[in-house]
Amino acid sequence: ALLSLNTWIKQTFRYQPGATRINTTIPEILKLQAGVCQDFAQLMIAVLRSAEIPARYVTGYIETETQRRASEEQKAPQLVGASESHAWVEVQLPGGFWWPLDPTNDCVAGERHVKVAIGRDYRDTSPTCGVFKGTHTQKLSVAVLMQRI
Repeated sequence: ALLSLNTWIKQTFRYQPGATRINTTIPEILKLQAGVCQDFAQLMIAVLRSAEIPARYVTGYIETETQRRASEEQKAPQLVGASESHAWVEVQLPGGFWWPLDPTNDCVAGERHVKVAIGRDYRDTSPTCGVFKGTHTQKLSVAVLMQRI
């Protein structure tokens, strides 16, 4: 059922940067049927919690470099959201095990996902916070490159 929910989100909602904001609500996401990883994670968490299944929000990064699979001559698929911070979900299974699911990419989060923070929602795990001091003409830009060494 968890994998089916993961797939349903990927198939039903368009990945569309700029379609939503940090404070976009679940009803708005359902109406738009579009958003980004944080929206899909929040949506999945809302569904799970409404069924009284413990779930938490995860922020981190995913590998930006496409890697060759050791057993095959083909490359692993590029994951959506690899060029910036990424969000996914962890669901608590019986026995206390937290299972990581990435509804944006319809996959189980694995070794290509690097967890930075966990919490109830985006506000608990914001990848950036602080103050930037500069003139109105200056802009802050951040880029992360994730690759295996």
